[in-house]
Amino acid sequence: MSLRQTTREIIARVEQVSGMPVYVTQNVNLPTLASVQMARGTMPAHVVTYKPSAGEPPDYLIVFECGFILRHFANAPEDRVDITSTEQGRDDLMRLLQAPDGSARRHKLGATETEQLGRQLLDGLLIHLRSVPIGLRVGTWIRNEYSEFHDLQHAQVLKELEINRQTLQREIREMMPDRVYFATLAINAAFALFWAQVYDDPDLTAGFRTGKEEQAGRALLKLWNDTPDISSYDSELIDAWGAKLGLTDWYRWIPYHPA
Repeated sequence: MSLRQTTREIIARVEQVSGMPVYVTQNVNLPTLASVQMARGTMPAHVVTYKPSAGEPPDYLIVFECGFILRHFANAPEDRVDITSTEQGRDDLMRLLQAPDGSARRHKLGATETEQLGRQLLDGLLIHLRSVPIGLRVGTWIRNEYSEFHDLQHAQVLKELEINRQTLQREIREMMPDRVYFATLAINAAFALFWAQVYDDPDLTAGFRTGKEEQAGRALLKLWNDTPDISSYDSELIDAWGAKLGLTDWYRWIPYHPA
């Protein structure tokens, strides 16, 4: 794999800061543009996975995921935490899915299918809640510190916006309870509004200019701006977004246990 010198230097920095190696791999079937699994438990290395795209180098995606690791390990060991769903969150989601107007009833899903859908929706929402506000921090860091990635960053932002707009499709909307759908759209709106400001391009908010979701997105962005850009405030920022979206009881923080 041919990577830029800067990318290799950032990977080396992650390895030095965390004390664990970084493995970079690609997956054409990855549902997102990139992902990171930090070393933990019996997994002795950080794994950065990206979805390859013809003609586009993966450097920005790799550096972006490395940014999450650097922010995580910038905290004191006792302040490094993971997010996980709560029993209340799982129970609430099952009730929403099984309500008379819920998607489980509408689509005649069995108990196992309903449970799988509930787990998928809750896990996906919590990943979104954690990754977007901190991802905006990482994106800002890259934009401010590494001008060589500006073009790649712009291209990836446009791709992410396009992925986010898929949530607007009717079949996806019909599978999500209102509470999940509203939170997802509000987070997507905050993402779109942020980059629309960065690039001075209001067209980037297309699809997310619809009443209460846009208002919630603006409120989330205000919380983001009002929270210090210091890694020790990251969980506080996520909690602020979670409270604004009514998700506080759906997740909890647990200690991070390194490999």
